[in-house]
Amino acid sequence: MKLRGWSKCLYVILLIFFLEGYAFLSEPSGAEAIQILLGKLFGTVTELNGDDVEIKKFIFISEKMGYLILFHILYGTYLSDNFRSISVYIFSRAINRRKWFWTKVLELSLLSMLYNFLLVGILVVITLYQSGNPVSWDFWKLVLILYCIQSMITILTTLFLNLCAVKWNILASFLITYSIICFLVILAIRSGMEENIIVWNPFCYVELGNQMGRVTYLTLLSDLCLSLIIGTVGAEWITHMDISLQDKEK
Repeated sequence: MKLRGWSKCLYVILLIFFLEGYAFLSEPSGAEAIQILLGKLFGTVTELNGDDVEIKKFIFISEKMGYLILFHILYGTYLSDNFRSISVYIFSRAINRRKWFWTKVLELSLLSMLYNFLLVGILVVITLYQSGNPVSWDFWKLVLILYCIQSMITILTTLFLNLCAVKWNILASFLITYSIICFLVILAIRSGMEENIIVWNPFCYVELGNQMGRVTYLTLLSDLCLSLIIGTVGAEWITHMDISLQDKEK
């Protein structure tokens, strides 16, 4: 398996320093590292439960989605580009189309993991500098969870985006994908603390600070399930396709 286009992941470094480079121009603030890191990746909505206990929801909103958008720009046509270049092979010579498709999904997943390793890793370095305080095991546990969250949401949305690009075209795929993303973000903001809604919303996580919470782990699990469902549907669609695709952009 050849990981095509992996070097494009390095563009995230430029985006990070464009958005966060100012941090090195100031002295360490002494703020809690966990809160600094969360603020770099999520917007925060504060809710009160029935006992007037403050609970925070962390949501992908506004400029916090810049890193996800960049990955979509870089790899949003990863599958459709393959179809344009080797469609004859895929539809007339490939022995197992399903295997070919899952290989491409694996490549896309590895690219997402590499991209988010760079993203979270560099943000952690910036966070430690900005905080200037020693960190506990809870901080490193949060870093691992944030890496999983970023990777899962990137894989889920990029896979959906790619399948839409194959089915229709690039413009339609971005319009459909970001319409759904906007709907889910608005739902996350307005849903209160309704667990059944939050669990199935890949853009909303609860109490990602000193206490991870059961809902966060369930949301990660649901993201994985949604990715597998989308991948399975895509594999079946590719397997039973009986004509080569034309360039949808013409």
